[in-house]
Amino acid sequence: ESQSESNHLFEWIKEEYQRNGRIECLMNPAKFYSIEQSYINLAIVEIKKQQEKEKELRDASKVDASNVDALMGSFEEIYGTKTIIDIKNIFETCKNQQNQVLVFGRAGIGKSTFCRYIAYQWAMGSYWTQYQLLALIP
Repeated sequence: ESQSESNHLFEWIKEEYQRNGRIECLMNPAKFYSIEQSYINLAIVEIKKQQEKEKELRDASKVDASNVDALMGSFEEIYGTKTIIDIKNIFETCKNQQNQVLVFGRAGIGKSTFCRYIAYQWAMGSYWTQYQLLALIP
């Protein structure tokens, strides 16, 4: 009976993800777009490379703090240290058996939309069909 209850719960969650497959327009909540029409692009920022770039920037600023343009270029390079990945392959970067992904960043860059998008794709059977449950924790 417990297995049956779990399956029922998992199916209900999947149906909820499918129902939430749209994004409302802020100016007109009655208007919405399919989440599939949203542009989703994911990049992994590699912490080690980012730390190396930050160290280079600190060292450069000690040598010649008057060269602000060069420093700003370096600053952009720090936060440009990214590896673009296909969403379907996101778990390939996991180093252990736990396939978990933490999505973080500044406000307004699309973290929630991205998470809703992958939950919707999983519910529709497009991504990670080997998993019984995908837990979206806002």
